[in-house]
Amino acid sequence: MKKIFNICIILLFCFTSLYSQGFSLEYIVKYKIKSLAITDSVRNVSTVEFFNEKGNVIMSGIKQPRFMIFTKQIAYDEFNHPLEERMFTPKMEYNGVVRYSYNSENQVIKKEAFDADDVLEAVWTYEHDATGKKIKETRKNAKNEKLYTKYKHDGERVIEEGVSNDKNVVVGKTTYTFNKQQLLIEQKYTNLLKKETSIIMLKYNNNNLLISKTEKENDIVVVTTLYFYNDKGLVERSEKKNSSGEEFKFYYQVELFQ
Repeated sequence: MKKIFNICIILLFCFTSLYSQGFSLEYIVKYKIKSLAITDSVRNVSTVEFFNEKGNVIMSGIKQPRFMIFTKQIAYDEFNHPLEERMFTPKMEYNGVVRYSYNSENQVIKKEAFDADDVLEAVWTYEHDATGKKIKETRKNAKNEKLYTKYKHDGERVIEEGVSNDKNVVVGKTTYTFNKQQLLIEQKYTNLLKKETSIIMLKYNNNNLLISKTEKENDIVVVTTLYFYNDKGLVERSEKKNSSGEEFKFYYQVELFQ
């Protein structure tokens, strides 16, 4: 059980500006999306996310033909800040929790991850500048190993994250590039120790809808995804092609707030 939760910890370490299934928070809010289900045409299994009216994920899971498996539940406070994320296994057994703490100015100052036995697995602490922007994150695991992330901003946007270890060696860097409409068009991660790069490139149509996502590893395209919409701007399907030439289709079912 701990192994599964440790995977969740690794995913939490990997910051990304991409939101639900690759779509932005702005898209979820604009189209008043209540739930978004994506069905794999080969396995006939759907991943589903449910949102509140402010566009935040409140629950996610896997939908089989005959039943639904919930894998995560998220609770928020009156300011729409996440308070608690509860994880569950594919058998719907409790698998751990992440809890958030805030200061009097409603700035996140700490995040703690516990496994299914309520044993502390990792702690994140945060520092902010005078304007309230998050400028530093310290991550400590159960072995007391630490990683430090420093953030650079352009206005309200984070444009760079630099990760260093206990020896003050910068081990990784992520940069974010936005277009004139403030839409993310490139996310680039560099592993400075291994000299490896991972890049996600995004393209939009004239209505600012995401139409393609290209993923590269060390400048080699590994996955390309195309997105298709109906005349109301709601996503209907996506087509994914990997470096081996294999193609996969995914179909979307969108539920809206009334």
